[in-house]
Amino acid sequence: MVREEDLILVSARQAGRTPAQLQLDYWTAFRNFVLGKGSFLKPPEPKAQRYMVLENTRGCRLAASLHIKDCQIWVDLTFGRNGKKYFERLEKDRESIEKRIGAEIEWVPRSEGVESWILVRKRADLTDRADWARQHSWLCDKLERFSTVFRPKLIKMR
Repeated sequence: MVREEDLILVSARQAGRTPAQLQLDYWTAFRNFVLGKGSFLKPPEPKAQRYMVLENTRGCRLAASLHIKDCQIWVDLTFGRNGKKYFERLEKDRESIEKRIGAEIEWVPRSEGVESWILVRKRADLTDRADWARQHSWLCDKLERFSTVFRPKLIKMR
């Protein structure tokens, strides 16, 4: 079944633009936004991919992601199989963490051997370059909040 938002997205795509080029352009503009803002975040050189990893702490990865087809951006903290114990311990403090982040967070526990996530999402038309500054501001804010809240907790955990 074709959804209305998919039709809007397809009609908004520029002729000759590939998703890879859009990804690279988006992350390049995002990196420039973060550096220009003077954030403590250290964005890496952009690549043509769906995500940008900004931090790794105790095997847990903080990243921003974009999903062109689903019209979404998100910030996530990913826990690999060795990070499950951290996820479970953090989830016990869920209410306090969500208050500090300033948003309702999705907690996605998964079975052994599979990554688990803590994430926050936002609808966004990634083909609308005029809206990128607003999207980048949201991503930067959530990344800074995630880093400020989760990084010290992860460093203290054994």
